[in-house]
Amino acid sequence: MDNVKKILNTVSDAMAVTLSEFVSEALSDANMTIANEPADKRSQDLNLVNERGAVIERFAANMRAYFDALTGIVAKEINVLDYGSLSLVDEGELEAIIAMEGMISHARNSDISEYLSFTTRLDILFYATRIDESNNPMDPEQIGESFKEAIRPLGMTATELLITYRKFNRYVFHNLEKVLTQANGILIDNNILPDLDMAARSRAQQQNKRNGRPQKIDPTDRAFATDTAGVADSGQQLLAVMQNLMHRIPDAGNAD
Repeated sequence: MDNVKKILNTVSDAMAVTLSEFVSEALSDANMTIANEPADKRSQDLNLVNERGAVIERFAANMRAYFDALTGIVAKEINVLDYGSLSLVDEGELEAIIAMEGMISHARNSDISEYLSFTTRLDILFYATRIDESNNPMDPEQIGESFKEAIRPLGMTATELLITYRKFNRYVFHNLEKVLTQANGILIDNNILPDLDMAARSRAQQQNKRNGRPQKIDPTDRAFATDTAGVADSGQQLLAVMQNLMHRIPDAGNAD
Protein backbone atom coordinates (compact mmCIF):
# COMPACT_ATOMS: atom_id res chain seq x y z
CA MET A 1 0.00 0.00 0.00
CA ASP A 2 2.93 2.31 0.64
CA ASN A 3 3.96 1.99 -2.99
CA VAL A 4 0.41 2.77 -4.09
CA LYS A 5 0.44 5.96 -2.01
CA LYS A 6 3.80 6.92 -3.44
CA ILE A 7 2.58 6.51 -7.01
CA LEU A 8 -0.68 8.30 -6.26
CA ASN A 9 1.14 11.20 -4.62
CA THR A 10 3.35 11.55 -7.69
CA VAL A 11 0.29 11.77 -9.91
CA SER A 12 -1.49 14.10 -7.48
CA ASP A 13 1.42 16.54 -7.27
CA ALA A 14 1.88 16.62 -11.04
CA MET A 15 -1.81 17.14 -11.71
CA ALA A 16 -2.09 19.92 -9.13
CA VAL A 17 0.82 21.77 -10.74
CA THR A 18 -0.28 21.32 -14.36
CA LEU A 19 -3.95 22.12 -13.76
CA SER A 20 -3.03 25.12 -11.61
CA GLU A 21 -1.06 26.59 -14.50
CA PHE A 22 -4.13 26.39 -16.72
CA VAL A 23 -6.32 27.81 -13.95
CA SER A 24 -3.94 30.76 -13.68
CA GLU A 25 -4.34 31.48 -17.40
CA ALA A 26 -8.12 31.21 -17.09
CA LEU A 27 -8.24 33.68 -14.21
CA SER A 28 -6.06 36.22 -16.06
CA ASP A 29 -8.24 36.06 -19.17
CA ALA A 30 -11.44 36.20 -17.11
CA ASN A 31 -10.16 39.27 -15.28
CA MET A 32 -9.68 41.17 -18.54
CA THR A 33 -13.11 40.17 -19.83
CA ILE A 34 -14.84 41.12 -16.57
CA ALA A 35 -13.11 44.53 -16.58
CA ASN A 36 -14.89 45.33 -19.85
CA GLU A 37 -18.33 44.44 -18.50
CA PRO A 38 -20.82 47.21 -17.53
CA ALA A 39 -20.39 48.42 -13.95
CA ASP A 40 -23.74 46.99 -12.84
CA LYS A 41 -22.69 43.49 -13.97
CA ARG A 42 -19.47 43.25 -11.96
CA SER A 43 -18.03 43.79 -8.51
CA GLN A 44 -16.17 47.08 -8.34
CA ASP A 45 -13.42 45.71 -6.11
CA LEU A 46 -12.91 42.29 -7.74
CA ASN A 47 -9.50 41.69 -9.29
CA LEU A 48 -8.88 38.05 -10.20
CA VAL A 49 -5.19 38.69 -10.81
CA ASN A 50 -4.78 39.82 -7.21
CA GLU A 51 -6.84 36.86 -5.99
CA ARG A 52 -5.13 34.37 -8.30
CA GLY A 53 -2.58 33.06 -5.80
CA ALA A 54 -5.19 32.27 -3.15
CA VAL A 55 -7.57 30.71 -5.68
CA ILE A 56 -4.87 28.46 -7.11
CA GLU A 57 -3.79 27.41 -3.62
CA ARG A 58 -7.36 26.42 -2.73
CA PHE A 59 -7.83 24.67 -6.08
CA ALA A 60 -4.64 22.61 -5.70
CA ALA A 61 -5.59 21.67 -2.14
CA ASN A 62 -9.03 20.57 -3.30
CA MET A 63 -7.54 18.42 -6.07
CA ARG A 64 -5.08 16.77 -3.69
CA ALA A 65 -7.93 16.03 -1.28
CA TYR A 66 -9.70 13.96 -3.95
CA PHE A 67 -6.54 11.89 -4.44
CA ASP A 68 -6.04 11.56 -0.67
CA ALA A 69 -9.61 10.31 -0.31
CA LEU A 70 -8.69 7.19 -2.30
CA THR A 71 -6.05 6.18 0.24
CA GLY A 72 -8.17 7.05 3.25
CA ILE A 73 -6.05 10.02 4.31
CA VAL A 74 -9.05 12.32 4.18
CA ALA A 75 -12.75 11.76 3.57
CA LYS A 76 -13.70 14.03 0.67
CA GLU A 77 -17.38 14.87 0.40
CA ILE A 78 -18.57 15.36 -3.16
CA ASN A 79 -21.16 18.04 -3.69
CA VAL A 80 -23.92 16.78 -5.96
CA LEU A 81 -26.04 19.33 -7.80
CA ASP A 82 -29.51 19.38 -6.27
CA TYR A 83 -31.83 20.26 -9.12
CA GLY A 84 -34.72 20.55 -6.69
CA SER A 85 -33.10 23.62 -5.13
CA LEU A 86 -32.43 25.45 -8.40
CA SER A 87 -35.60 27.49 -7.98
CA LEU A 88 -33.90 29.26 -5.05
CA VAL A 89 -31.06 30.48 -7.30
CA ASP A 90 -31.37 33.68 -9.30
CA GLU A 91 -31.58 33.37 -13.08
CA GLY A 92 -28.04 34.58 -13.75
CA GLU A 93 -26.41 32.17 -11.32
CA LEU A 94 -28.61 29.36 -12.60
CA GLU A 95 -27.26 29.96 -16.10
CA ALA A 96 -23.71 29.65 -14.77
CA ILE A 97 -24.51 26.42 -12.89
CA ILE A 98 -26.12 24.80 -15.92
CA ALA A 99 -23.27 25.98 -18.15
CA MET A 100 -20.68 24.34 -15.89
CA GLU A 101 -22.63 21.08 -15.87
CA GLY A 102 -22.67 21.11 -19.67
CA MET A 103 -18.93 21.82 -19.77
CA ILE A 104 -18.25 18.92 -17.41
CA SER A 105 -20.31 16.54 -19.53
CA HIS A 106 -18.63 17.67 -22.73
CA ALA A 107 -15.13 17.43 -21.25
CA ARG A 108 -15.76 13.91 -19.97
CA ASN A 109 -16.97 12.70 -23.36
CA SER A 110 -14.39 14.56 -25.45
CA ASP A 111 -11.44 12.90 -23.72
CA ILE A 112 -13.05 9.49 -23.33
CA SER A 113 -10.01 7.49 -24.54
CA GLU A 114 -7.42 9.06 -22.23
CA TYR A 115 -9.99 9.24 -19.46
CA LEU A 116 -10.83 5.52 -19.65
CA SER A 117 -7.13 4.60 -19.79
CA PHE A 118 -6.40 6.59 -16.65
CA THR A 119 -9.46 5.26 -14.84
CA THR A 120 -8.54 1.67 -15.73
CA ARG A 121 -4.96 2.11 -14.50
CA LEU A 122 -6.10 3.84 -11.33
CA ASP A 123 -8.64 1.10 -10.70
CA ILE A 124 -6.02 -1.64 -10.75
CA LEU A 125 -4.12 0.12 -7.95
CA PHE A 126 -7.10 -0.34 -5.61
CA TYR A 127 -8.22 -3.95 -5.51
CA ALA A 128 -11.09 -3.35 -3.07
CA THR A 129 -12.26 -0.02 -4.55
CA ARG A 130 -14.08 0.47 -7.83
CA ILE A 131 -12.95 3.69 -9.56
CA ASP A 132 -15.69 5.52 -11.41
CA GLU A 133 -16.98 9.04 -12.04
CA SER A 134 -17.87 9.52 -8.38
CA ASN A 135 -14.37 9.03 -6.95
CA ASN A 136 -11.96 9.52 -9.85
CA PRO A 137 -9.90 12.62 -8.93
CA MET A 138 -9.37 13.40 -12.62
CA ASP A 139 -13.02 13.23 -13.56
CA PRO A 140 -14.20 16.63 -14.88
CA GLU A 141 -16.82 16.69 -12.11
CA GLN A 142 -14.12 16.64 -9.43
CA ILE A 143 -11.91 19.12 -11.30
CA GLY A 144 -14.85 21.47 -11.83
CA GLU A 145 -15.94 21.15 -8.21
CA SER A 146 -12.41 21.94 -7.04
CA PHE A 147 -12.49 25.15 -9.05
CA LYS A 148 -16.01 26.16 -7.98
CA GLU A 149 -15.04 25.78 -4.31
CA ALA A 150 -11.80 27.68 -4.90
CA ILE A 151 -13.57 30.78 -6.24
CA ARG A 152 -16.60 30.63 -3.94
CA PRO A 153 -15.06 32.94 -1.28
CA LEU A 154 -14.77 35.71 -3.89
CA GLY A 155 -18.53 36.33 -3.86
CA MET A 156 -18.69 36.86 -7.62
CA THR A 157 -21.74 38.22 -9.42
CA ALA A 158 -23.64 35.91 -11.77
CA THR A 159 -22.04 37.58 -14.80
CA GLU A 160 -18.54 37.27 -13.34
CA LEU A 161 -19.19 33.64 -12.45
CA LEU A 162 -20.37 32.72 -15.94
CA ILE A 163 -17.41 34.47 -17.56
CA THR A 164 -14.96 32.73 -15.22
CA TYR A 165 -16.53 29.32 -15.79
CA ARG A 166 -16.26 29.79 -19.54
CA LYS A 167 -12.59 30.74 -19.27
CA PHE A 168 -12.03 27.72 -17.03
CA ASN A 169 -13.64 25.57 -19.71
CA ARG A 170 -11.38 27.08 -22.38
CA TYR A 171 -8.08 26.80 -20.53
CA VAL A 172 -8.62 23.74 -18.33
CA PHE A 173 -11.20 21.42 -19.86
CA HIS A 174 -9.99 22.06 -23.41
CA ASN A 175 -6.51 20.96 -22.29
CA LEU A 176 -7.73 17.98 -20.31
CA GLU A 177 -6.51 15.47 -22.89
CA LYS A 178 -2.94 16.75 -22.44
CA VAL A 179 -3.28 16.55 -18.67
CA LEU A 180 -4.68 13.02 -18.77
CA THR A 181 -1.89 11.98 -21.14
CA GLN A 182 0.60 13.22 -18.55
CA ALA A 183 -1.22 11.33 -15.78
CA ASN A 184 -1.26 8.14 -17.83
CA GLY A 185 2.44 8.60 -18.56
CA ILE A 186 3.27 8.70 -14.86
CA LEU A 187 1.37 5.46 -14.26
CA ILE A 188 3.03 3.85 -17.29
CA ASP A 189 6.44 4.87 -15.94
CA ASN A 190 5.48 3.01 -12.77
CA ASN A 191 4.61 -0.08 -14.85
CA ILE A 192 0.84 0.22 -14.37
CA LEU A 193 -0.67 -1.47 -17.45
CA PRO A 194 2.01 -0.11 -19.81
CA ASP A 195 0.53 -1.90 -22.84
CA LEU A 196 -3.06 -0.78 -22.31
CA ASP A 197 -3.00 2.19 -24.71
CA MET A 198 -1.35 0.25 -27.53
CA ALA A 199 -4.05 -2.40 -27.42
CA ALA A 200 -6.80 0.21 -27.19
CA ARG A 201 -5.29 2.22 -30.07
CA SER A 202 -5.18 -0.86 -32.27
CA ARG A 203 -8.86 -1.61 -31.63
CA ALA A 204 -9.77 2.02 -32.22
CA GLN A 205 -7.98 2.08 -35.58
CA GLN A 206 -9.84 -1.02 -36.72
CA GLN A 207 -13.13 0.47 -35.59
CA ASN A 208 -12.44 3.73 -37.43
CA LYS A 209 -11.79 1.86 -40.66
CA ARG A 210 -15.18 0.19 -40.37
CA ASN A 211 -17.10 3.29 -39.41
CA GLY A 212 -15.53 5.81 -41.78
CA ARG A 213 -15.45 9.52 -41.06
CA PRO A 214 -17.71 10.67 -38.17
CA GLN A 215 -20.30 13.36 -38.63
CA LYS A 216 -19.19 16.78 -37.42
CA ILE A 217 -21.24 18.21 -34.56
CA ASP A 218 -21.02 21.66 -33.07
CA PRO A 219 -19.22 21.45 -29.68
CA THR A 220 -21.94 23.40 -27.89
CA ASP A 221 -24.68 21.19 -29.32
CA ARG A 222 -22.67 18.09 -28.47
CA ALA A 223 -22.40 19.15 -24.83
CA PHE A 224 -26.16 19.02 -24.40
CA ALA A 225 -27.13 16.51 -27.09
CA THR A 226 -28.81 13.25 -26.12
CA ASP A 227 -26.46 11.13 -28.23
CA THR A 228 -23.53 12.36 -26.13
CA ALA A 229 -24.86 10.29 -23.28
CA GLY A 230 -24.63 7.27 -25.59
CA VAL A 231 -20.93 7.84 -26.06
CA ALA A 232 -20.41 8.12 -22.32
CA ASP A 233 -22.56 5.05 -21.66
CA SER A 234 -20.56 2.98 -24.17
CA GLY A 235 -17.32 4.11 -22.60
CA GLN A 236 -18.53 3.38 -19.08
CA GLN A 237 -19.78 -0.06 -20.17
CA LEU A 238 -16.35 -0.84 -21.62
CA LEU A 239 -14.70 0.38 -18.42
CA ALA A 240 -17.03 -1.75 -16.31
CA VAL A 241 -16.17 -4.87 -18.32
CA MET A 242 -12.44 -4.19 -17.98
CA GLN A 243 -12.79 -3.57 -14.25
CA ASN A 244 -14.77 -6.76 -13.74
CA LEU A 245 -12.07 -8.75 -15.49
CA MET A 246 -9.27 -7.16 -13.48
CA HIS A 247 -11.00 -7.49 -10.12
CA ARG A 248 -11.41 -11.23 -10.73
CA ILE A 249 -7.63 -11.61 -10.84
CA PRO A 250 -6.23 -12.28 -7.34
CA ASP A 251 -3.83 -9.58 -6.11
CA ALA A 252 -4.31 -7.62 -9.34
CA GLY A 253 -4.33 -4.38 -7.39
CA ASN A 254 -1.08 -5.06 -5.52
CA ALA A 255 1.25 -2.40 -6.92
CA ASP A 256 4.00 -3.49 -4.55
